[in-house]
Amino acid sequence: MNVLRRFTITVVILVAGFTPAAWGQTEKRLPNLTVLSIGVSHHKAPGKDLRYAAKDARDLAAALKLHDGKLFGKVQTRTLTDAEATRKNIEEALDWLAKQVRPDDYVIVFVAGHGNIDALGHYNFVPHDFEPG
Repeated sequence: MNVLRRFTITVVILVAGFTPAAWGQTEKRLPNLTVLSIGVSHHKAPGKDLRYAAKDARDLAAALKLHDGKLFGKVQTRTLTDAEATRKNIEEALDWLAKQVRPDDYVIVFVAGHGNIDALGHYNFVPHDFEPG
C-alpha cells in the first residue's frame, strides 16, 4: 500500500566549505553567500495551499541580500515561489547553485512548503506542479 503523509515543512541547509587550507590563506577576501530560497504557498492541486511559505522564502532572501558587501563579499540569491517553484525550475536552480560556489563560500538552501513521506520513508518536497497520483 502506498501511503503518503502530508505535512508542512521548512528546511534550512547551511553548508560551509571551509577547508584547513582555507584557514591559512592570507587573502582577505570575504566568503560569498549563495542562497536558493523556495516557497510554495499555492499549489496547482486544490486543497494544499499554505499561508506563508512563499512570503517566508522571499523575506529570507531579501534579509540575507542586505549583507552583500558587509558580512559577505557577495550575496547571490535565487528565489522560486508558487508557480515558479516547479520540479523543473527547482532542478535547474540546484544546478545553478552548484555552479556558483567556491570551496570557501557559504550556501543556504531554504525550502518551505508541503512534503510527503513515501512508503519507504523517503521525504519528497511538494513543488507547485505536483499532482497526487
